[in-house]
Amino acid sequence: MAYIEKHIVKGRTFFRLVEGYKDSSGKRHKRLIKHIGDAVAYRKYLKDIGRKENELATLKGTVTQPTMPASVFDVIYADPPWQYDFAKTDSRAIENQYSSMPLNQIKRLRKYIPAAENAVLFLWATAPKLREALEVLGAWGFTYRTNAIWDKEK
Repeated sequence: MAYIEKHIVKGRTFFRLVEGYKDSSGKRHKRLIKHIGDAVAYRKYLKDIGRKENELATLKGTVTQPTMPASVFDVIYADPPWQYDFAKTDSRAIENQYSSMPLNQIKRLRKYIPAAENAVLFLWATAPKLREALEVLGAWGFTYRTNAIWDKEK
């Protein structure tokens, strides 16, 4: 019978399908893929399992939180884990690169920002997230002044 096997490599969790088995007729089957629908749906299924596993690890307290600095800083650079609503394909989803957060959770991160009273904030955001970035600025107690563009040359 088919089953899912878990592997942990360098702290990352991966899953693979052990697909084949012989039934009473002697034919090899890919039972789980057949049940799910197709290989694309299967890959999405495995990614969903991985995400759920990471969420459970966080809830169980097995993921350690870094300690916050004791001092405050005059310059803050923040690159929030923006959650995107659209990706051309599942393989391009931002959650395949890092865990994202909904906007309301990002806004609540203010208490973890060790900013001095007159600190300057450099907040990274892509063009589709500018409106949300301005909301975060306000929620974190900063006032918008100007912007800069980072052109990533390929």
